[in-house]
Amino acid sequence: MESGFLDQDEAMHHDHRHEISNYVGYQEMRIEIGPAIELARYDTVLIASDGLFDNLQLNEIVEIIRKNPLRKVSQQLATLCGKRMRNEDPGFPSKPDDVAFVLFRRSG
Repeated sequence: MESGFLDQDEAMHHDHRHEISNYVGYQEMRIEIGPAIELARYDTVLIASDGLFDNLQLNEIVEIIRKNPLRKVSQQLATLCGKRMRNEDPGFPSKPDDVAFVLFRRSG
């Protein structure tokens, strides 16, 4: 998606979306570091496993994060993700998986 070869829907259904190409202990492991990004007040950073992105659409995640305090964001993301994993929202992505995420918001 980042390089423009796939859109969000294509990435969600790609045959190789489950493959891990970089992990601790792998001889060719690499850490890619881009330029530093200065966060503005209230900017929020989300680091998450594929379990979140396999069940929630990016625009849903962004809207939840933009409109709520972090404690509420965490609860809403976890609740909605669990609901989708149980396929309680027909027509939306649903893939049972583990999910983990960390949120950080700059306050000042």
